[in-house]
Amino acid sequence: EVGKDGGLKGAVVAVVDVEDKAFVDGYKGTEVVAEFCEFLPFAGVVVNNKSFKVENHDADPDDPKSVQGVLHNPHSFVVKGSSSATGFNIGLAKKGDKLDKPVVFRGGAEKDGFYRLQCDQHEFMQGFFLPVSNPYFAVVKDDGSFEIKDVPAGKHKVVAWHPFAAKGKKVEFEVEVAEGGTANLKAEIK
Repeated sequence: EVGKDGGLKGAVVAVVDVEDKAFVDGYKGTEVVAEFCEFLPFAGVVVNNKSFKVENHDADPDDPKSVQGVLHNPHSFVVKGSSSATGFNIGLAKKGDKLDKPVVFRGGAEKDGFYRLQCDQHEFMQGFFLPVSNPYFAVVKDDGSFEIKDVPAGKHKVVAWHPFAAKGKKVEFEVEVAEGGTANLKAEIK
């Protein structure tokens, strides 16, 4: 979704040339909810070999007090180029049902690919997640702004990515962060 000022809501911006073992080791997982027949968040990040959780929050629209709820079937894919491989495909039949599976990238897909989530019951329900190996990332806000804090000083490779812009390819930038300072980046994705 493009905001009124031209910002691309839901794009992910990440520093990709820093490995942070402590971040990876301590990452608790990515959490997604199915609510109002949408996956929330629509875009985010994942860490290889770490947890990916989905919870069904949808009540039956014809009977909101129903315990059963709406059937969702989250189906994840590791996508690299034109190839994709199923990560999991598990039905969540009732409101409150949950799944927790590891994200597994193989063959360099964590560097070149992304993680896609789709509901096999409602194909319009999708979510997209960029693999990261450090805490230096942000999801672009409605107004097009983002902030990544505490990036180490030096020159860094940064990518901006949105699944529906630039044909789904990552757009690379270089940014230099001064010691104890800040840097500005106007990332344009076309």
